[in-house]
Amino acid sequence: MEDLIAKITVGFQSSPNQNLMVGISGIDGSGKSTLSSQLEQAVASNDIRVVVINLDDLLQPGPIRHKQQDQIQGYFDYKNLV
Repeated sequence: MEDLIAKITVGFQSSPNQNLMVGISGIDGSGKSTLSSQLEQAVASNDIRVVVINLDDLLQPGPIRHKQQDQIQGYFDYKNLV
């Protein structure tokens, strides 16, 4: 985690007038929110403004995702991805 924080901090400091976007992906329960919270706190402690945007419900709302026993099947609506 320290390496990731260092890369983000160096990237921001080398281009302070640029935005830097970091994406974290994974299925429900994989630790995305925990990681993003830890990352947010660590980067913000270096006086870098941080905004966290949660996109879990972008493709499917939680109740639909959690309805399926197989979370991957519930995460994507394959019929509508075409």
